[in-house]
Amino acid sequence: MMLAVGPAIADALPGAAQTAPKLKVAVVPSDVAAQAYYAGDLGYFQDAGLSVEIIPMQNGPAIVAAVASGAVDIGYSNLLSIAVAHEKGLSVTILAGANLSDSKAPSVGILAVTKSSPIRTAKDLNGKTIAVDGLNTIAQLGVRNWMDKNGGDSTSAHFVELPFGQMPEALVQGRVDAASMNQVADPALGKPDDPLRLLGNTFDAVAPRFAFGVWFSTKDWAAKNRDLVQRFATAMRRAGAWGNAHHQESAAILAKYLKQSPQQINAVNRAVYGAEFDPRLAQPPLDLALKYGALRAPLQAKELMATP
Repeated sequence: MMLAVGPAIADALPGAAQTAPKLKVAVVPSDVAAQAYYAGDLGYFQDAGLSVEIIPMQNGPAIVAAVASGAVDIGYSNLLSIAVAHEKGLSVTILAGANLSDSKAPSVGILAVTKSSPIRTAKDLNGKTIAVDGLNTIAQLGVRNWMDKNGGDSTSAHFVELPFGQMPEALVQGRVDAASMNQVADPALGKPDDPLRLLGNTFDAVAPRFAFGVWFSTKDWAAKNRDLVQRFATAMRRAGAWGNAHHQESAAILAKYLKQSPQQINAVNRAVYGAEFDPRLAQPPLDLALKYGALRAPLQAKELMATP
């Protein structure tokens, strides 16, 4: 005999589509935050009993503001933006890990100059103009740290803010002397026909591997929605593990959202996602931020984590 499933039982079923909690999740439309796209297309959110609206936004600070205001429930941001927001008194907390910086597959923090540039060493950057995607970001701090560790004086450099996509042209036109880029801005970097060359991978001077991006929300929202936090974190872990192992298939998914071809996406090093948020991997960028004044006081990564 078939039994009818009453409303109370249906509500308890995680996969019940009619009762799936609805979340608004803000992402930077990029490979670094692509776990959300994969989880949506592969059904991982549905498996976790979630209905998720993915909202693309321009950058981490904009997403921090949207989460803090309650316009969205969860967002992606670089770790340093979360740390700075925390120090300023915003009630933010990390829910799950996102992408890592990995020296074996560098995709950000790539310091480039023109092939004809006389700049060959960190010391040659003294007094020069260097483009970064944001001031007091991990990109700028990474350049400063790389210069100081390799014989340069980062206090003498002049940093200007430019979007990644404008950096190659600014270098060629001589408006900046060097630029801390991501690979998407110049997939051909270092190849024979490219006018630019690699000067150094600045993030290697931070640590061989460290946490770069995270998924976060407000402390209040996380405390009131502990079950949803766990469901979301599970979906992100599944999506990250799948993304790490399926570059061809993931490029096809990402191509739809970025309006690029899978070939363009796979032409550069792909994002590496962490299985879990590891506070040990999060500490190097926080310590770097303290060293260069982006943070005023020491901050332990565990202080940014949601309470289980």
